[in-house]
Amino acid sequence: MKYALIREHLEAFSVTLMCRVLSVSRSGFYRWAVREKSQRQQKRECRERQIMDTYATYKARYGAPRIAKELQAIGYPCSVNFVANVLKLQGLKAHNGKAFNYGSHALTMHNVSENLLWRRFGANKPNEKWTTDITYIWVEKQ
Repeated sequence: MKYALIREHLEAFSVTLMCRVLSVSRSGFYRWAVREKSQRQQKRECRERQIMDTYATYKARYGAPRIAKELQAIGYPCSVNFVANVLKLQGLKAHNGKAFNYGSHALTMHNVSENLLWRRFGANKPNEKWTTDITYIWVEKQ
């Protein structure tokens, strides 16, 4: 990590100064800078590209579990956690469509009588106007 930090700040500071401050050798930094990537790093980068390709193929709808299954199905084994970490580092999330909406139920609006009172509750004689607020009793429509 120290070597990567040195490479990142090459334009601002000299290599000698940064190596002295970070307590690493200059020769170690230069050896690190020109060495080839390890087989493990190459494999990881290949998997990351495959994950990103799969993510793009399915138009960002697949999350880590589904991407891992797809890659395993085509012969590229990888774990769900690895896929999740790659997506997280890239700042990506699956877009799984619209959220479920608890709207009004269509059945509650059937079998509803017309509002005859219109909030005029006063009556001239007993039993002239009756009201209720019970909406959960099902009655058969005639």
